[in-house]
Amino acid sequence: MQDIITMRAWISSIPGSGVAKINPEDFEAMGLKGDETIEVRSAHGAIKLKVVKDDIYEENIIRLKKADAEAIKVRNGDAVFVSVVKEESDEKKKKK
Repeated sequence: MQDIITMRAWISSIPGSGVAKINPEDFEAMGLKGDETIEVRSAHGAIKLKVVKDDIYEENIIRLKKADAEAIKVRNGDAVFVSVVKEESDEKKKKK
């Protein structure tokens, strides 16, 4: 069984290098450490991107290229849903 955690993030800074910011408390609640690949979903589709640490603001963000933003039809101010799928640990699998 997989545990899926979904949170909302906001888009800013498109069309250059778009950024979806995740609130720090949401980031923590999702159990993210900052190097995971997560799914970014809008009403028009989903893409998988890596979480990165922003050097300037020291926030965990998802960087969207212009093509990524166009693929899921998002622009500045839009909300997207971000999901990470947590796999079961090996110990739990062995117990079954």
